[in-house]
Amino acid sequence: MERTKVKSEETPVLTVNTPIRWQKTGGGSFYLGNRIIKPGEKFYAPLGEIPKVFRDAIDCLEPEKLQAIENGEAVPEVEETLYYLKKVKGQKGLFNIVDSEGKFMNEEPLTEEAAQELLTGLNQ
Repeated sequence: MERTKVKSEETPVLTVNTPIRWQKTGGGSFYLGNRIIKPGEKFYAPLGEIPKVFRDAIDCLEPEKLQAIENGEAVPEVEETLYYLKKVKGQKGLFNIVDSEGKFMNEEPLTEEAAQELLTGLNQ
């Protein structure tokens, strides 16, 4: 009987170099490589780039990824960007398209029909 290797579909293991989303909460600026992170700013950085001394001045916005990296667990990385419509305050019938991080995808407010058309193209 011959032995054969069976390819198994394993979920990828998150490593120290996997980018995690953080937010600067303390006062002053935080120098990370060649970037300057201001108070309140949200940014992506791998766990290996952030010294343990500065972790009290920043908050992790993806704690499940952080815990998986620290425990060495396998967690599937799902990059699902959702787009949705947000009504513009003070202007009747105008909408913005916003992604899951709260960033606007359009420069100027759109009518509902134009926004729906653009939204269907983005969610495909």
